[in-house]
Amino acid sequence: MRWATYFKRCMLLALAGSLIACTASHQRAQDGVTMSDSAVKLKQSVQWLMSPQDGSAPFLIQVSQPSGPVPEQGYAVLYVLDGNARFPLMVAARDTLMRKGPEDPGLPLLIVGVGYPETDDFNFERRAADYLPAMESADTGTSLMPGAVSESSQGAARFLTFIQSTLKPAIEQQYPVNHAQETLFGHSYGGLFTLYTLLNQPDSFDHYMALSPSLWWHQGVLKQDIEAFQADRFKPDVFIGVGALEQMPHQEVDAVRAARMADYAMVDNARWAAQQLQQSGLTSVQFRRYAGASHGSVLWPGAQSLMLWLQSFDAPPLTDTHLSGR
Repeated sequence: MRWATYFKRCMLLALAGSLIACTASHQRAQDGVTMSDSAVKLKQSVQWLMSPQDGSAPFLIQVSQPSGPVPEQGYAVLYVLDGNARFPLMVAARDTLMRKGPEDPGLPLLIVGVGYPETDDFNFERRAADYLPAMESADTGTSLMPGAVSESSQGAARFLTFIQSTLKPAIEQQYPVNHAQETLFGHSYGGLFTLYTLLNQPDSFDHYMALSPSLWWHQGVLKQDIEAFQADRFKPDVFIGVGALEQMPHQEVDAVRAARMADYAMVDNARWAAQQLQQSGLTSVQFRRYAGASHGSVLWPGAQSLMLWLQSFDAPPLTDTHLSGR
């Protein structure tokens, strides 16, 4: 069975289980059985609210501790953006794909989701304000941030300060962390922020995975920084992925959407970014185009690739011929 198919089946089973549990929570006594109203929880996972040092709106922080003993050097840590939607996916990927059997503890990876309170999946205004760089207008000097909460926001720079100055120290106080194995993962706007962090503070993380990065944003302004980037002595590992259908849909779409997809050029931009970073002096840059994957469905094979990629830093490298897309 192909890994991609196996992964999808595992995820569907997990999601089906969650739906069953949620439905059961609204039921009352049936056939002599009383259903519990208790919430469904991810094992070995906790969450709390954390505010930046400037007193701005808090973030929802979710942490999943892996099974098994703590590695001698501490846990490798994966920081996941859009935590409300992506944290459960990454936990399922780690606990399902990376275990050889029920007794195998799997990958000793601490997963930290960064999301927003009172949000089911995405807080579109806040994520835009946090993930997008603040741009200065050449004629007015005012901040230009399409989709952001306010034009006065400091954008990605402030969010990165929160991660570095507030979130990371808190995680390190509560868990043994391997400072040489810290990873940032982001998708779409989150992928853009991942590359922004790489370009501006490359030593913030050891590994960066940008999935479907929105390099089209603001007339492709971040592409200028990618083109000018030169790696210094610290050379993190980079993985850029994108779904093949993000630029060339497999079925006919309306003219407006087709024009937008062509303008965004998601596949071309992602491939170009990987090529540019390879020429910047970075020694480990990977690019993967996932066949049959759209902007949304690319998360499943992307999560699989991420876990196998991170395992390669924890153990002898594995062959990746089973991964979809080239």
